[in-house]
Amino acid sequence: MWWGNYEWSGKRFIGTEDNWSFSNNLGNDKVKNLDLDSLSSLHKGEREEMVFALAQHSSTLIGKSWSRKSGEPKLNEYDD
Repeated sequence: MWWGNYEWSGKRFIGTEDNWSFSNNLGNDKVKNLDLDSLSSLHKGEREEMVFALAQHSSTLIGKSWSRKSGEPKLNEYDD
């Protein structure tokens, strides 16, 4: 299980056979623009795993309340 990058070692990683992610890199436009079926990982050609990461790294610039629609929110008075 790895970070959900679009590519790993020069090959597509996310949403491919037997490559599972613990979260998706929504800062990468290739990942952010994939449809949901393309984000889920396969096993023997069948959809098997879909990432669902809630509140990961909530006080850092990585993963802070990202949404596919609006990206990462701006920093506010609660951010370091």
